[in-house]
Amino acid sequence: MWRDPPTGPPDSARQLVAVLEATTDLVATLEAAGRLLYLNPAGRRLLGLDVDRDVRDLRVGDLFPERLRAQVLDEALPAAIRAGAWSGETVLAAAGGREIPVSIVFLAHKAPDGTVEFLSAIARDIAAHKRLEEELLHLANHDDLTGLLNRRRFQQELERELAQARRYGTHGALLFVDFDNFKAVNDSLGHRVGDQMLVRLAGLLREQLRETDVPARLGGDEFAVLMPHTGPEEAEIAARRILKAVREHRTVVGEQAVGVTASIGIAVYPEHGTTAEELLTRADHAVYEAKKTGDRHCVYAPGEGPHQPIGGPRPQPPRTPGSPELDSLWASGLARGLIAPVSALRRAVDALAGRPPDAGEIADAARLELSRLERVVQALHVVADLDRVGPRTLEPVPAQDLLLQAAESLKDRADAQGVRFFVPTGRPALPGQETPGGQPVGDWLVVTAHPALLRQAFSFLLENALDAMPGGGLILLDWTAEEDGVRLDVIDSGPGIDPEVQGRVFEPFFTTRPDRLGVGLTLCQAIVRAHGGTVRLGAGVAGGVRASVFLPRRRPGGTGPRPAGMAGGQEPASAAESARARLELYRLVDALGPEDVPVARRFLELLSRADGP
Repeated sequence: MWRDPPTGPPDSARQLVAVLEATTDLVATLEAAGRLLYLNPAGRRLLGLDVDRDVRDLRVGDLFPERLRAQVLDEALPAAIRAGAWSGETVLAAAGGREIPVSIVFLAHKAPDGTVEFLSAIARDIAAHKRLEEELLHLANHDDLTGLLNRRRFQQELERELAQARRYGTHGALLFVDFDNFKAVNDSLGHRVGDQMLVRLAGLLREQLRETDVPARLGGDEFAVLMPHTGPEEAEIAARRILKAVREHRTVVGEQAVGVTASIGIAVYPEHGTTAEELLTRADHAVYEAKKTGDRHCVYAPGEGPHQPIGGPRPQPPRTPGSPELDSLWASGLARGLIAPVSALRRAVDALAGRPPDAGEIADAARLELSRLERVVQALHVVADLDRVGPRTLEPVPAQDLLLQAAESLKDRADAQGVRFFVPTGRPALPGQETPGGQPVGDWLVVTAHPALLRQAFSFLLENALDAMPGGGLILLDWTAEEDGVRLDVIDSGPGIDPEVQGRVFEPFFTTRPDRLGVGLTLCQAIVRAHGGTVRLGAGVAGGVRASVFLPRRRPGGTGPRPAGMAGGQEPASAAESARARLELYRLVDALGPEDVPVARRFLELLSRADGP
């Protein structure tokens, strides 16, 4: 018995139709002349067309914004007909005026004689991909805290503007903005408060600028502003406006209103440089001079030496390579250059979570390297700040106050480790006698110091003690006024110090722990020596370590020995001590060369392991 032939399509044809109807990509067929023949459900949804809309009254150009139609009709379709296929990224015009970025392929389906029977188009919505690209591009070009341009992107903008200036003969200015002693904010109030202040200060910077100006965060507390078509006088007006806004701003922390000041260096182009690096270096020189002289802003003066404030005294003869000032600028610049990579590496470490099976192990190792790199940045900042100690940065301050402030900044860590700080009461001013001349005890504990640096030195000592007591303990803070100075002691109840390594604890990068950089005690010693003092580590009373710092006192009435870092009038012994301190600093700077800082290379090796099979 014969059956009638099937009236529907064969199985393969039905399956193909099912695929076209179910796929999430737009699929369309069209005549060689461009009139649509078919559009699948996904395409109708993407374009916002009703399911019963007859698409045969549409032409392919109707699917694209008017500005792109010529490109599709005159380039894409002819290329597909010639070569058999054309692919690329474009934009579809959807209902309601929406534009949808897509990746699209046009195919030419030809008869055996080569004539085109029809064309097909397959398009995929890549809007989410484009958004991700934009986000990644934003992250690559902007500081993740303030939203300003980062150093790399700012240098690109600066180079582009300098090329325009060379071509058209225009001019402009670069402002280098540095917030004074901002590290003390982080040390005393914590990095969370410091970050909040930086965000607000970045906002203040934007508010004081023109729409055409380009602000950026170079790293840490250093910012820059590109001001096209601006002369030195206009740049100074802008600098004074920024300084006033910063000076008047306060951030409320608890019941305390906290404020900072700023210093600004100005370089103009093309007079002061024709490359981004030249202008940044010379604006940095100018801000260094502004801090050194106490002026709040300074314009670089190329004809009068590297550092010349407006209306200030003529500079000394040009400094030679290897001088303390240039070493300080080198250290400061290297520290700025490391801050942005630290931020990027931290995000990369976080991104490792959940990728390879051993992501946790890799991330832990990477975090260890990252913490070491961050300590390098901190060390370089201290080196740079130390070389800037001068009369304008020194002030009389009770030495024990700085020690107590350092302890307060580490209280959260001490509490987490179960370590308690203990301060004895009733300390005598002098051993076994009254204060000379009946002076109050407090006057005999006052030293002339750079407060932020000396506080950091005490922090290094306390961190060393905390490192020795991960399971809890006690740290005794003590101070005594002596005949010619003040002695401050940090005594811990840890396991003590091995006599074999006691003589090496102040060496750069000497550490008995692989997770430590080994520069804290080196920098502590350098800071104390720069103040004309000494620091020693020895055995404590119950097996722990006693760290003793001696500082020369600012005698009542303003007399007394100057710190070794203070310019002018040094005693021969103080000058020799200062020279030794500087030698230690330069040894540290030299030790931070490429051969001793392979951190980034090791980190990249870890990341390559994570990306591997």
